[in-house]
Amino acid sequence: MPAAAGRTVSVPMGAVSLTVAGVFVEPYQVSIVGSSPVGWVTDKDVRSKTATSYLIDFTVPAPVDASVDVIEVQAAPFEGV
Repeated sequence: MPAAAGRTVSVPMGAVSLTVAGVFVEPYQVSIVGSSPVGWVTDKDVRSKTATSYLIDFTVPAPVDASVDVIEVQAAPFEGV
């Protein structure tokens, strides 16, 4: 049965990409389900997925105190969860 984990990741002001680190069993999927402040993530792309990280690209630079809510889904249980 697939395992899913959700978390909020801080995004530095002005960033147009963000590397998210973790331990992932490939293949896995990543969904961005929310952002703060609401509305700044108008378009995004998740790419460069590996067993230890993935990259999120944003079309609009991150404002002050930005964050994204992500859900990571993989076929096996998450390490350390």
